[in-house]
Amino acid sequence: MSDGKLKACLRCGYLVDEDTEICPACHSDEFTENWKGLAIVLDTDSKTAKKLDAKIPGKYALRVEE
Repeated sequence: MSDGKLKACLRCGYLVDEDTEICPACHSDEFTENWKGLAIVLDTDSKTAKKLDAKIPGKYALRVEE
């Protein structure tokens, strides 16, 4: 069970619990705990979602580094 820590997908920036193995947004299995900023996308047709290339609603990191 997760203790609330999040990790970011290296491919799309989607934020998931630390025990998640596959990104639900892009199906990548590469993650990092080195991320900054948080955007919550509710509407994938919004300007923010398009700028983030967000395909599904959820939490996204604004900056992701390996």
